[in-house]
Amino acid sequence: MKPAKKSFAQKVAAVVRDLRRGEVVSYREVARRAGYPAAARAVGNVLASSVGLPWWRVIRADGSFAAHNSGEQAARLRREGVVVREGRVTSPVARSGNFLTSVSPRVYSSHGQRRARGSWREGLAEGGK
Repeated sequence: MKPAKKSFAQKVAAVVRDLRRGEVVSYREVARRAGYPAAARAVGNVLASSVGLPWWRVIRADGSFAAHNSGEQAARLRREGVVVREGRVTSPVARSGNFLTSVSPRVYSSHGQRRARGSWREGLAEGGK
């Protein structure tokens, strides 16, 4: 007997549930881990309609908050030890595969090497490298 296939929402929920306290990833990274690398927007829809998931650990790729209640998201992340300044995650708090969550004021490559400011988007265009 074959195991039942998981839906997209179930896969996203599993990825988000597995995020550790203080670990922050982008919607794009959640989609990639769930096996749907082009479905970052759909991840947001799943999080908006799911109860009990640590939604505050998922942010935009530029480090800003996309949640309707960004104040609550920032407060929850601060309680987990994440540095938040001016509505953005500002410290390198978690490494996840080829994705590093820090974005400003220091920007790091996936290998922990500092990049010049402004090269963050270029790094994303290269697939997070």
